[in-house]
Amino acid sequence: MSNNIVYVYDFITKNWKSVVPNIAVPRVDSHCAAVIGSKMYVYGGYISDKAEYMKDIYAFDLQNFTWEVVYTSGKSE
Repeated sequence: MSNNIVYVYDFITKNWKSVVPNIAVPRVDSHCAAVIGSKMYVYGGYISDKAEYMKDIYAFDLQNFTWEVVYTSGKSE
């Protein structure tokens, strides 16, 4: 089941907290993610509601807990 929920673990309180997205973030599964600096970049994934694959990149700021769309340029095949 696809979702767009992010959980953050607080090592001090030892509790999990869900983060409400600040922008419309697609519900995907089978995506790729990598952390660079203070951001987690999420690429692609399968949107089961639409039965299609996503080619977008989103960045999640690990300090502010906010999402942004990463705009790219170039040719996509």
